[in-house]
Amino acid sequence: MPLPRPRSPRRIPCFLKSLLRLSSQRSPDLPRAVELLSSLSHRGTRFPGWFLSLLLRRFSRGPAVSLPAVKSLHLFLKLTHPVPPGTVLGNDLIALYVKCGSLFHARNVFVKMCEKRNLLSWNRLIAGYVGIGEFDSARRLFDEMEGRDAVSWNTMIVGYARSGLCGAALEIFSQMSRCGVNFDEFTFSGILIVCGKAKDTQFVKQVHAQVLVQGYLGNVIISSNLVDAYAKLGELEYARFVFDEMRTRDIFSWTTMVSGYSRQCDIEKARELFVRMPEKNDVSWTSMISGYARNGSGKKALELFSTMLESSVRPNQFTFSSCLCACATIASLKHGKEIHGYLVRANTGVNTIVASSLIDVYSKCDELGSASIVFDRMGDKKDVILWNTMLSALADHGLRERAMDLLSGMVEAGVRPNMVTFSVMMTPSCIFVRLSEEGLRLFDSVTGVECSSPNLLQVQHC
Repeated sequence: MPLPRPRSPRRIPCFLKSLLRLSSQRSPDLPRAVELLSSLSHRGTRFPGWFLSLLLRRFSRGPAVSLPAVKSLHLFLKLTHPVPPGTVLGNDLIALYVKCGSLFHARNVFVKMCEKRNLLSWNRLIAGYVGIGEFDSARRLFDEMEGRDAVSWNTMIVGYARSGLCGAALEIFSQMSRCGVNFDEFTFSGILIVCGKAKDTQFVKQVHAQVLVQGYLGNVIISSNLVDAYAKLGELEYARFVFDEMRTRDIFSWTTMVSGYSRQCDIEKARELFVRMPEKNDVSWTSMISGYARNGSGKKALELFSTMLESSVRPNQFTFSSCLCACATIASLKHGKEIHGYLVRANTGVNTIVASSLIDVYSKCDELGSASIVFDRMGDKKDVILWNTMLSALADHGLRERAMDLLSGMVEAGVRPNMVTFSVMMTPSCIFVRLSEEGLRLFDSVTGVECSSPNLLQVQHC
């Protein structure tokens, strides 16, 4: 006899509560839940659809689940419910398969639901494809939909935007507008990501007007994204206008303005806003430090870094890179070594940018041996920036033969030199490369352009 649906959660039988505890978000145990379901089923217990749906939903909202466990649960449902899953159970199964990354099985459930599919079924499968970057499959499903809601449109717009497919996002946005679908906060958030990447000031202004007309300017997230879009386009007057009109400002909007002024070398306005910030995070501090370093105020950048550490804010890789750039501008070996020591003591793995910055500091302070040690100890040498920085260090010290050997090693390691590489190798201290047949051969091998004379190499460089 099937269990009746309880009127109150408190009336759920104890053995069902134990199953629900297995789906708790802290420590879900789907294999154990399937085992218990099977055991109870063999004893004649029939589980109502509402309970199975609740169980599936709780697992889909918790931490990651394994595909074998989801397949076992699906098999249990097939054995105990011979007919294809209904709308609710089918949608919950789709969500579970999407969660564990198996769009193949999610699609199978979707297909077998036939006329039981609803809008949620379509949206969940589309979101699954978007989540793993299969935009062709997502777009085919989207185009097949007879009726779409704002979630359908927003899923495509935000997915395209976050993946840098600005043209496709704009196409869906325009289509949404022509269909008369009302934009919501998610639509604007998605399209404003595109605005920051598309480099189209006029379009940002059009979106700004739409936000104003539809009354979303009071939304902190949308206003912050507007500030960010204008700042990325260098339109700081418009960005500041939106920022000043915001009744509530989040840390993202403050940091965006500080970073925008820093990039445009208006360090005074950046400093003014930075001081006024009610709360600062590592990105805020890094933006200000980077601004000082970029504007030739290396000492102020390093002083601010010390203040940051005193404020118990943990630096990130960009913070270290900016501080090391500041050290390089003032040729401060002492500060460079202190930062290097901090990285070692904190057991902080360095990325390519930080390693390159360390090499640059040691090179400018005539510590080429230390620069070579940093380069040699980098495990991943697949980034051309790292090689170019070390080549530049060798070239600046007039070590022509070592620079040429490093260039050969770079090619052998499968790292493709770029024009910056050859710009380094054609500095006065390494000018011999223009006359070197080996230099011409290397250039030819990585660019596919035949270089028969030093003049041609120079032309290709320009």
